[in-house]
Amino acid sequence: MPLAENPEESGTPKGAGASPARVRTAMLAQRRIPLVTDATGVARPTRGQRDRAKREVLDTHVSLVSEKQVRGRRVAVYENLAPAGGG
Repeated sequence: MPLAENPEESGTPKGAGASPARVRTAMLAQRRIPLVTDATGVARPTRGQRDRAKREVLDTHVSLVSEKQVRGRRVAVYENLAPAGGG
């Protein structure tokens, strides 16, 4: 996901996340989106605006092409059949 600031700039271990709109735009520009989350039943519900933007893209703009649960993690690959920019 795009960062507004890298870890060094933000003074945090993970950096500062970009706005929901920027996250959405970045996701839509990708042909494939890998996703690693907690396994179904363990994952926390979507809360923040960035997470809701991600979920909206996954639910309405891309297709799930592969999914596997490994050691308590869900590994999924989504594919955008019409990435932004006409690619």
